[in-house]
Formats: sequence, structure tokens, C-alpha cells
Amino acid sequence: MIRHPIFAAITLCLGATLGVSAQAQTWTALDLGFLNSQPVIGLALNDLGQVAGDYATQMPVYNTHGFFTGPNGGAVQALGNEGGTYSGARGINDAGQVVGDSYLDRGYYHAYITGPNGVGMTDLGTLPGGLGTSTANDVNNAGQVTGNASAMDGTHIFITGPNGVGMVDLGSGAGNAINASGQLTGMIWSSGNNHAFVTDANGSNLRDLGTLGGANSIGLAINNIGQVVGYSDLAQGSRHAFLTGPNGVGMLDLGSLGGLDSEARGINDAGQVVGSFALANGTSHAFITGANGVGMFDLNSLVSLSGGAYFRMAEDVNNLGQVLARSSNGHSYLLTASAVPEPSTWALMALGLGLTGVGIRRAKRTVT
Repeated sequence: MIRHPIFAAITLCLGATLGVSAQAQTWTALDLGFLNSQPVIGLALNDLGQVAGDYATQMPVYNTHGFFTGPNGGAVQALGNEGGTYSGARGINDAGQVVGDSYLDRGYYHAYITGPNGVGMTDLGTLPGGLGTSTANDVNNAGQVTGNASAMDGTHIFITGPNGVGMVDLGSGAGNAINASGQLTGMIWSSGNNHAFVTDANGSNLRDLGTLGGANSIGLAINNIGQVVGYSDLAQGSRHAFLTGPNGVGMLDLGSLGGLDSEARGINDAGQVVGSFALANGTSHAFITGANGVGMFDLNSLVSLSGGAYFRMAEDVNNLGQVLARSSNGHSYLLTASAVPEPSTWALMALGLGLTGVGIRRAKRTVT
């Protein structure tokens, strides 16, 4: 599935390529609020800080519509649908083009793409010979879309050309994320199990990434140098977040914090990874790493919520270091960290030396 005003990336809070410690940070946690009196569920984040996701349209019968926000988590705006009662938003690029799926009035659902800033909704159709359904999971800045669509022998991965034009079948599986060059990751079927995969540019040369010793794995996000993150079963049965090298080479176990399980859901171009891990008591907490996956930090140790709520899942991270996270009380937040210089840094600044945050772009969205 992602993103310069000068914000210092969360890399600074974790470490110290510029010598700024985690204690020398100020954080904001922006609650993205409500639509239809229900909290919005943020699923994707771009490099302008725009968020896309879902909100409930009626209760207790649960239907949803897609939404997106303005820059830096600004005004929340509802997306429509293609004639049915449901739509979902799964990815957003830096132009504000949103992708997802929507029920049609004929009882099945199709992938869609909007114009810039969520304007309009174009039906992407489905694969030739399919059974009428498709889902879009991510979009890059050229408007290339990936997702999955029904075919005669099951669910297949697809990629489109720019602005969603043309749907190319890449075989059995699901496409979860796409980067600027059209490299994909997601899931393919392998001997009765599912494995993460990566492709070359424009969906070419699909390759199985294997696992961390267990039966299954899945790729959920990819950055612009082709580093893939997701999760994999271990030989003993638990599952851990993983990170690959550029172009999907190698699979590094990122471990966990306290409990058995973890999963990675987002990555930016610096290689910062976000996701969730289980505590020893089974409770899920959000995590973030430093550059290239170094270190795993409980997001709740860096920024806290009032009233006993906590961050249970980090969905996405952009190239400003902004994090899209979901809390235990069902709310979605956009988190922004900025560096507060240490006393020694103030001395350097007095000599005319400053710290400059450098933003790089991330490409991703993920849906399991």
C-alpha cells in the first residue's frame, strides 16, 4: 500500500544517527474521529498524512463505506459506492487516489479506483472468465493497482496499468501491496499452504519468499527498494513479523516482545517497520522499529493514551515517520513525532549547525 514539512522521522526517537534519544521527543496523537457516529477505521496512509479506511454505515447490521482524510489527518470525507450497500477503502497514493472494493447493485463486488482526492469512483471490473468479484488492496503514485479477483480456479493476483487501466492476471493468490516501480507482494498458494511473494517491476518474475521455518507466510507491505514485510509461521507453531532485504532477498525474523507472536503491516523507505506483537498475557500492542528493522519498540512506551486505552495495532508508517495506529477503544490515530534537541545539540545549533529531517517515499497497503 505511502509520504515535506520538516518532521523528524521516528527513526530519530529510536536511535540516534543524529544523537537524539527517545526521551527527547514530543508526540501528537490525533484521533481521526467519527462518521455516522462510529469511529473510523484507518487502514492506509500516504506521504501527505492522508488516511483511507472504513466506517460503519448501520448497526447492528454491519455495513461499511470507505473514507479518506485531508493531509495530516484532516477533515474526514465519506466515499460513495457503486450501487450496493457496501464499500471499503484499502489503499491511497500521494495524489489522494483511493482504491478498495464496492458492492454493485447486482449483488457482487468489484475493485475501484477514485480520481485525485477521492473524486469519483471507477469500476475496475474483474478478470476474464472470473465469477464477478475483485478487490483492490493498494495503489502506487502512477495509479497502478494490485489486489485479487475471482477466476475459474479460485482467487488470482492482478496488477493494472497507470490509473487502473487494464487488469493483468498473475496467477493464483492475492496482491496486497505495490511500490513505485510496480513490484508486488502478497500471497501465493504453495503445496497447500500460502507463501509470501515478491515480483520485479510491473509484476514480472514472481518469486516465492518461503517462510521462517513453518508452513505459511504472507507479504503485507513493500517499500521502494523492494523490502517486504509481513509475517510467517515458525517451526514451533507461533508466527513472527519478518523483513526482507532489497528486492525480497532473505527473510529476517523480527522477533516479538514478551509473547509468542508478532506481525508486520507497514514499512517506509528507511526500513522502519510497524505492526503488532503479543504480550505474555496475549494482549496485542503496536510496535515500531528503527531503520532497516533494527530494534522493536512498544509504541505505547513512546506515546500514551488517556483513560487506560492503548495502541494495539500499527497499520502503516510513511516517510515522515507518521504512524497510523488503532487503539483498544476502537479509535484510529495519526501519530507524529518531532525531535526536541538535547542540550549538546542546542550548543551545536548556536554554532549554526542544524538538524534537517529528510523525507523519503514509501509505497504500500496491505490487507490480509
